[in-house]
Amino acid sequence: MERAIDAINSNSLEAQKWHDIATFLKSRGLRATSQRQLVMQALQRRHGHVSAEEIYHEISRFHPKVDLATVYRTLELLCEKGIVAKGINPGDAQHRFELLGEHPHYHLVCKKCESTIEVEDDVIERFRAEARQRYGFEIAPGHFLAQGFCQHCYRKMQAID
Repeated sequence: MERAIDAINSNSLEAQKWHDIATFLKSRGLRATSQRQLVMQALQRRHGHVSAEEIYHEISRFHPKVDLATVYRTLELLCEKGIVAKGINPGDAQHRFELLGEHPHYHLVCKKCESTIEVEDDVIERFRAEARQRYGFEIAPGHFLAQGFCQHCYRKMQAID
């Protein structure tokens, strides 16, 4: 594994990414193991909701000693630390993972076609304020996913009825 990191260090931009990932993990109280860095790098490259299997397949092409169980354990740890969000993909009932980034973000997912719409912060802030005012419930910032039907699929369903 060290050879893999050394090979990456030959490219200064990649070396900076690895250094940043290691620093970030340490700032969250985690050891910056090569496996954790590989999982983080795969999540950064994929931009979005990916399964543990997709991450494993990406990593294992170049690092065959990393196994699927390690990827799952790493993802669960990153979820516990609030670095990664875990959700269910309605289409295949698989867990999907995504880096949370600097600020929370929210999605609407169509149960029919699985399209995803990212919701603007002001919409969620109004919802959070309403929940606070009506119910005295404080919605913690984080990753939010609501399921329903996109405009296109909803219209199709209405036309059938």
